[in-house]
Parts: sequence; structure tokens; C-alpha cells
Amino acid sequence: MNEIVTTEQTMLPDTLEDLTQFVLVGKATLQAYMLRLQNVNRLSVAQEIRDQTLREAQEVSNALIAAEQRIGELLLAIPTQRGKRTDIETSDERSTEVMTKSETIKEMGYGKTEAKDYQQMAKHPDVVQKVIDDALEKGEIVTKASVMREIKFYKDRISALENRKPEKVTVEVVPDDYEDTKRKLAEAKRETQRLEADYQKAREKILDQDKTVEDLKAQLGQDRVLKDASRDIRYFTTATHDYIRRYGGHVWTFEQIHNVDEATRQDFIRAIMTLDGFAQQLIKNIGGELNGSRE
Repeated sequence: MNEIVTTEQTMLPDTLEDLTQFVLVGKATLQAYMLRLQNVNRLSVAQEIRDQTLREAQEVSNALIAAEQRIGELLLAIPTQRGKRTDIETSDERSTEVMTKSETIKEMGYGKTEAKDYQQMAKHPDVVQKVIDDALEKGEIVTKASVMREIKFYKDRISALENRKPEKVTVEVVPDDYEDTKRKLAEAKRETQRLEADYQKAREKILDQDKTVEDLKAQLGQDRVLKDASRDIRYFTTATHDYIRRYGGHVWTFEQIHNVDEATRQDFIRAIMTLDGFAQQLIKNIGGELNGSRE
């Protein structure tokens, strides 16, 4: 082992048989180094001797991991079902039967878990190298157990990420004309409030006029009442036309009713319903007066 395990760049054997023998010798050699490290740590020896012993043990352990990883690569290349080799020549010019993976594992004397570990190491070379680098940085000796723990951790993380449900992401998109629209809606709200105030004043004025009409009927007689009523109706008609001409231009706000906040929307609707109620009541009163005149 001292002859073939010299550096991390050791040329590994090519066959499973030689690699298996290499691993067996490597494990025994590493065990001897571990015992030697324990003795060195207990004794009062120079730090240089400790460092040299640790470096040699790391070289053996790294070569051992590389050999086990190489065994995994060769096992992965073996078919799981029996087939024929067509890449070699035989004396009878017939192809040679190839053992299956399970037959090879049994032939080499690997346990099922051992063979599975070798193949996992071959499938995750980046994880294996990370464990080796971390061990060297910390001044530790890498083992197959530490490699397998890191591979399991890596696979568990991948599985958790694959099974994790995607989170719902809400993206708020602000239109380019948002600020301008917001300003216009604020103006519309102020205009609505002013319209409501004007309506209340107009309503109060009409109520006052109704009371005045009743008083006039009692004081001046029917002719005077009719004359004043005609004047007031003309005034009402003119005022209505002026009102529509003045505020009709704000009808564009109907197009934005679904884009404003709830409070503004409700204020706007109440203003419209107020106008509608006033109009309906006026129509009802006029209808009642006309029906009474016919009777």
C-alpha cells in the first residue's frame, strides 16, 4: 500500500478485482495510520511529526475514497440483465456472455449496502470532492461514512425542493396613468360632494317654494298662484338646463367606477341615487298633478 498510495493523484487499478484488493489493503493501511495518530497525539512528539502523520493518513484515505468511487463507476456500467459482449474476440468467433450487476456484486463479495454506496459515490462526484476538500481544510481524515452522510443530505435537500409546492406570488402592477387617474378621481369625489351640497340646497329651496305656493294660494287667489307657478316652473326648467350643461361633462367618471376605492365608489353611487330619487319623485308629483287635472 505504501508503494501504490503515495499521493492523491495515484493511478488506480483498472479492474474490479484489482480495485477490490486495493480497497482492502487501503482500509487496513488507514486503520494503522489512525492508531498511529492516536499514539502521536498521546505522546509529546514534535508538531512536525504529527503533521506528517496526518498528511500521510489523508493521502491514504483520499486514495481509498477514489478507489471506492471508481468501483461505483464500473458497477454502474454493468447491465442489470444478462447480455453478450461484442467488443472482444473469442477463438470460436462467438460473443461472450456478460455477468449481470447482481452476479458481479456477488462474485466480488460486496454487500448490497456496500455496492449501493459505491454507486452513489460515483453518481455524486461533486459531493465527494466537497467532503474531501472540507476534511483537508479542517485537518481531518475523510471516510466513506462522512461521504455518504453528505450525499444523503444532498439528496434529501433536492427531494425537498422538488416536492415543495410553489409559493403564490402576488405582483402589484401599477398602470402608467395611475397618479393621473388618482388625481382625477379625487377631483370627481370633491365634485360629487359639491353636487350633493347643491342638491340639498336646491331641495330646501323647493320645499320653501312649495310652502310659499301654499301661502300664496291662501292669500292671493288662484290666478296669482298660477302666474307665480308659471314663473317658478320656467326658473326650474332654466336652472335644470344650466345644471346639466355645467356638470354633464363629468359623465366620464362612470368609466372609472370600477377602478376607485370602495369608499369613493359608494359616495359616487349615493350621489347618483340621490339625483335619481329626486327625478323620480318629481315625475311622480307631476303625474299626480296631471291625473288630478284630468279628473
